[in-house]
Amino acid sequence: MSQKGTEFGTAQKAGGLPRLELPESLPSETLALVTLSQAREFQVLPLGRSAGGALILACANLSAATARIAELEFVFGAVELCLADSARFHALLSRSYGVECLPVQEAPQPLGSASVETPQGVAAYVDTVLDYAMRVGASDVHFEPFGTQFRVRLRVDGTLKALPALPERAGAAVLARLKILAGLDLGKSRTAQDGRIRRGRGADLRLATLPTVGGECAVLRLLDRGRASQSLAELGMPASCRAELERVCAGQGLVLACGPTGSGKTTTLHAALRLLNAAERKILTIEDPVEYELSGAVQVQARPEIGLGFARALRSFLRHDPDVILVGEIRDAETARIALRAAITGHLVLASLHCSDAPQAPLRLVDLGLEPWLVGSALELAIAQRLLRKTQAEGGSQDGGGRVAVYEWLRMSPALAAKLDAADMSDYLFAARKAMTCTMAQVAQDYAGRGIVNTSEVCLID
Repeated sequence: MSQKGTEFGTAQKAGGLPRLELPESLPSETLALVTLSQAREFQVLPLGRSAGGALILACANLSAATARIAELEFVFGAVELCLADSARFHALLSRSYGVECLPVQEAPQPLGSASVETPQGVAAYVDTVLDYAMRVGASDVHFEPFGTQFRVRLRVDGTLKALPALPERAGAAVLARLKILAGLDLGKSRTAQDGRIRRGRGADLRLATLPTVGGECAVLRLLDRGRASQSLAELGMPASCRAELERVCAGQGLVLACGPTGSGKTTTLHAALRLLNAAERKILTIEDPVEYELSGAVQVQARPEIGLGFARALRSFLRHDPDVILVGEIRDAETARIALRAAITGHLVLASLHCSDAPQAPLRLVDLGLEPWLVGSALELAIAQRLLRKTQAEGGSQDGGGRVAVYEWLRMSPALAAKLDAADMSDYLFAARKAMTCTMAQVAQDYAGRGIVNTSEVCLID
C-alpha cells in the first residue's frame, strides 16, 4: 500500500495518509474502476490511477480502510489510500453512484469469516444493527439475499440507505437470530411469518419474514414508543386543524386520517386518542399491528387467519358499549360500512384510509361501494398528511435532519354532503377545495421558501 499524494486538491498528512479535498464530481471512466457494490461494501471512492498504476482510493475512515487493506489489494491490486472529510466523502458517494450509504465509521461492520461461524458473533452483529437503527431513527430494517451477498438496508427519513453487505452464508444465521428473538419457527422458511421483539423501554420491533426466489428475506419495523407520547402540536399539526379535530371529537361521527403508507397516520390517530382517553369513555381499537399501547383503551390485534378481521371485530365492538372506536385501516367495503354505521349511531370513529388528499377521502369510500348519502352523513372530518425530509445539514450529511409533517383538512358540511349525494364529483371537488383553509402543497411550498425542506420534496405531494 502506497501513501502518495494525488492531483485532487492539497494533500495533508493525517494518521499516515494524505488528506485531500474531494472534487464535486467524478468522471464516468473513473467511477468504472469501482462498482457500486464495491464502493458500498468497502466505503471507498476511486480517484484514478497513480503514475505507477496503483488505484487511488479515497476513504472517510482510516481504521476501517486499513483493516481491510488485504481485501482491497486482492480485489483491486495495488492501491493508494487517501483520507477525505467524512461529510464530503458520503455526499460524493451518493452523487456518484445514486445511492445513499450510511457512514461506515458509525455503521455496523460486516461479519468476518470467523464471526459467521459463531452464534455469539451473529448475535453481536444483530444487536449492533438494531442499536444503530434506533440511534439513527430508522423506521425499518431490510434483510435481503441478493446473489452472493446478503444486503442490509435501513429506511431513514423515508429513504433506504445501505449498510456494508454481508457474505451470502451469513444471511441464514442472521435471519435465524432474528427469528429466535421474535419467537418464530426456525423450521419454517417457505412461508411468511410475523413476530414481535421487545427491546428495552424505548422501542417495539415487528418482524415479518417472506420466502423469495433468492431465499428468505425479512423486514423489521421499529416502533418508537417514545413517539407515541407526542401531542398533536408536537407532531406539527397546525392549531386551526387541532381545534377542528377537538370540536369533532367532542361529539360523534367519522374522522379519517388519510395518506400513503408511512405518512404518520397511525401516530396522528393515537395522539388524538390520548386526548379522548378518560375514565368516562370506553375506547376500543382494532389494529394490524397494534403499534402503540394506550393505557385505558381496549386494544385488539387483527388476526385474519383465525377469522378475526376488521369487520368481525367491529361487529363485536358494537355489543361492548363503546364511546370511541379506532379502526387501524379501512381496507374494504364491509369494514367501511360497519364503521360508518357506527358513526351515525352515536359513536366517535377514528380510522385511517389510503387516499391522496382530504377531498378525495369521501370519494374513496364511495369507490368502495358505499352510498354517497351515507358517507356524507357519517364523515365529519378528513385530515390528510405527508412527511417531508428536512433540509440536509451543510456538507451533505446523509443523516439528514429528520422529517416534518404537512397537513390539510376538510370539514364535511351539509352543502358538501349534498353535492356528494348529487353524484356531481367535479362540482363536489371544486367546492371541497374551495372550502379548505390550505392544502398540503401550499404548506410544503411555504416550508421550501423558508428553507425547512428542499424544493424537490414539494414535488412528492400529488
